[in-house]
Amino acid sequence: MEIKSMAKIKYSYDLDGINLQELSESNVVKTEVRKFNLLLKKLTNQEYFKLGDIITCTLIVSNLGNYKNTNVVINDNLLNQELIDYSIKATTLENNKVNPSYSLDNNNLKIIIDEIYPQEVIIITYKIKPLKQTQIESLTTIQSDETALAEINNNPLKHGYAKIECIKAVSDDVTFINTDLTYILSLVNKGNIAAYNVEVYDELPITFELDSYNPVTLNNNLINYQLEGNILKLLIPAIEPNAILDIKVNGRIIK
Repeated sequence: MEIKSMAKIKYSYDLDGINLQELSESNVVKTEVRKFNLLLKKLTNQEYFKLGDIITCTLIVSNLGNYKNTNVVINDNLLNQELIDYSIKATTLENNKVNPSYSLDNNNLKIIIDEIYPQEVIIITYKIKPLKQTQIESLTTIQSDETALAEINNNPLKHGYAKIECIKAVSDDVTFINTDLTYILSLVNKGNIAAYNVEVYDELPITFELDSYNPVTLNNNLINYQLEGNILKLLIPAIEPNAILDIKVNGRIIK
């Protein structure tokens, strides 16, 4: 950014009894204002892991200033992680290749970018393999010849887990007495390991009667159930990661 400055001089004088006024202007002085602002974000392609997973890490480096940054150094702590050989790649947002240098010493990945121009965005990816079944937290820093050291807060990588989410729907928003009606439970395991002994409890309307021929199905197959009052109980042995199960409860409102 360039700023300009000049001075004006207003004065008066007498000439043969006449008061005269004059205005003088100085030359224009130009000053270049340089702003240095590096932004770093770290992302991973998954939040949870189990041993054996290969995780892709992405560093997004943005120069938000108006002048280039030189000798940009990123340090990423890879404690309890193994860097996959030859997995580091770097491009600009416009998909132009970048060739940063990097080294790995005592669990610290050091990446050096010679220069980043104003408004340029560089994307660095690499792959790691967790070495311990424990939450992984890493510290990442960035600095350049023009900017001070800055730390970023990374979301920790959490070890393997199962997470069952359930959505309930109904075949019709409006029904009539003794008319077929189906409740649908959609279960999905959004974790990365299987869930076992999954117990499902579905509260049905007091006046709901199960169909005598096709009462409860799991992915369109009949499944055993228990009905205690208006509480339907099911036991599913296992739900694998990313598996989606549809439970249909068929019946009708009888009064």
